Amino acid sequence: MALAGPRTALVALIAAGGVWLYRADVLAPAKAPAPANASASSPAGPGAVTTLRASAQARNFSIGAGSSAGWMKSDSLYSQTLAREYNVMAGGTQTWFSRVRTSPTEFKFADADIVYDFAAANGMLVA
Repeated sequence: MALAGPRTALVALIAAGGVWLYRADVLAPAKAPAPANASASSPAGPGAVTTLRASAQARNFSIGAGSSAGWMKSDSLYSQTLAREYNVMAGGTQTWFSRVRTSPTEFKFADADIVYDFAAANGMLVA
């Protein structure tokens, strides 16, 4: 059979990748700097990662979520969670060209501006 060699090589490559991935040092939690107000008596302990964002940044990794200008305007918990847990956000439908340019002579940037202003204010990238 002509495909036996490539199939065997592919299985070996996948197995080697699995062994590499499941080593303790690859999947071990990252050590992020402790927040300034953290103390040794905190439940998480000193130096513990407390947010997705801190963990991602400790690994030089981007972690993101979708965004909604409507939710950012109306729900402070949504905005706080987005800013605390993520360092990248998707622009969402409010940045689509069809939503910005509603007619050949009319442009509406208000919702897109909310997204980009929020990202800038919270040190986030917009994808």
